Amino acid sequence: MRTIDLPGEIPLKPGMEWEPGTRTRFDGRSSVKWRGGHCKDVVYDVLAYYKPYTSNARDWGIYYVAPNITDDLNELIEKMYRQGINRNTMSATILAYPSLITIHEVCPHALENVRRKLGIGKIYERDDEGLCEYTAFKLIEESGNAYLAPMFVLSNDVLEIHYHGDHVHVITRFGDYVLPVLYPLWHHIYFPGYPILEINMNGIKNNVKEALAILYKWWGRDQDPLYRPRISSNYSVDFLSRYWLQLRGDLVPYMDHVLTNKPVNESLWLRMRIDEEEKSMRVLGCDPYE
Repeated sequence: MRTIDLPGEIPLKPGMEWEPGTRTRFDGRSSVKWRGGHCKDVVYDVLAYYKPYTSNARDWGIYYVAPNITDDLNELIEKMYRQGINRNTMSATILAYPSLITIHEVCPHALENVRRKLGIGKIYERDDEGLCEYTAFKLIEESGNAYLAPMFVLSNDVLEIHYHGDHVHVITRFGDYVLPVLYPLWHHIYFPGYPILEINMNGIKNNVKEALAILYKWWGRDQDPLYRPRISSNYSVDFLSRYWLQLRGDLVPYMDHVLTNKPVNESLWLRMRIDEEEKSMRVLGCDPYE
């Protein structure tokens, strides 16, 4: 049993940009053709997408696009093997991969909540992609752990977290909770042929920063005008403050609807699904920059 210490505040200000704080000898670029935007009532990203509850009352939530993720992750793992990347670094990268995607997709939900409460009719802006990507990279870097469960600690109401293999024991000001580990959702996505997937959780903490550097490089985030991890100057300080407070609650699995004030009385974390079909903006039938 181990306990995660609570991290400090992570400030969000216009103009901030996340860049890797460490170098990596990994060399490679994903073959994914990055497109994103608000398309047919979906906040679309290539590897996953979010259906807002505002326009999708029955099937709102986060959808992981399994074929796209499988192809991209398998290609990445193969390249890391061929380049002789350290085993712990590979493990950290494999764990950080879904964590980055998940946090990125929680962000449009938090932004939808904020804009609904402010009475803003438009729930999506193109600048949101950079804000969400900044948030994902920064939170994992600050937590020092690639595994998503430490995101529990973003709530001030969480006092302690204990890991027990297949579940997490969370002690809060409201009481104790036993919650399932989130990653069974990903078991059928991960390619089972690589022994690296027998991950040593205790051996990867020092490799998280390099893992983030690998994914930053792999996804070409330094050259992507849409997904570059930076906070647009179009956001006000007040809006970013509201977003951060909302996000802290929305990132607490299965308790987000209790810890935050939002129009839907159901946890986002019960609304995470696998989409087995290969999606693209073209398939959805709209311009990627609509």
